[in-house]
Amino acid sequence: MPAILCIFAHPDDESFGPAGTIARYAAQGVPVHLLTYTRGQRGVRHDPIDSPEALGSLREYELRAAVRVLGIASLTLLDYMDGELDQAGGGELVAHAVEAIERTGADTIITFGPLGITRHGDHIAAHRAAMAAAAQVERELQVYYMAIEGPFAEQFKLEGPEIDVTHRIDIADFFETKLAALACHSSQQDSREFFLMLTKERPAVEWYHRAVPPADGSGATDLFGYASR
Repeated sequence: MPAILCIFAHPDDESFGPAGTIARYAAQGVPVHLLTYTRGQRGVRHDPIDSPEALGSLREYELRAAVRVLGIASLTLLDYMDGELDQAGGGELVAHAVEAIERTGADTIITFGPLGITRHGDHIAAHRAAMAAAAQVERELQVYYMAIEGPFAEQFKLEGPEIDVTHRIDIADFFETKLAALACHSSQQDSREFFLMLTKERPAVEWYHRAVPPADGSGATDLFGYASR
């Protein structure tokens, strides 16, 4: 059976990004695993959360709630400092990703593209670690970058693979699940704002660029090349 490993930097990356896709494949019985490098310690704090450590504990709880909502099979949550992932030893980050790939048996990776969508240094570090890990694993893998179309691509001034959509995954049946996962991250203002935006626009698709192996064409609607069940 195929298996998916999502490799991200922060709690809520999975809900901002591929949550609908995660829920869809989990519902089909595909094991979906998540590796998150930081506990989001330097996100937005409100009283009585008075330290990065306290916020990290809260955001860990939020992430574990979102994992349950989405049906994620396993979570590997590391304790690198939010905002400093690009300063961590690259070899360490790669080793964690390799271990997660081997332990989960994943043949498909979902991660950030080279610009990390928002150009956040942590996102870019997670991308680099995921790509280096995929190159080290001695078996065939697929690697997908999250991608976007339309106004957001212009807003973030993106270029390259993150706007070169090769796969469009229908999440209409799992849109409410995506909202529920995002709501788990309510300590963060940007999560609340994105939640409200989604309730108005109700996008039914999540977009991807398949980086490994390079995709042939742009009309695919399934990560594994078989019809939706």
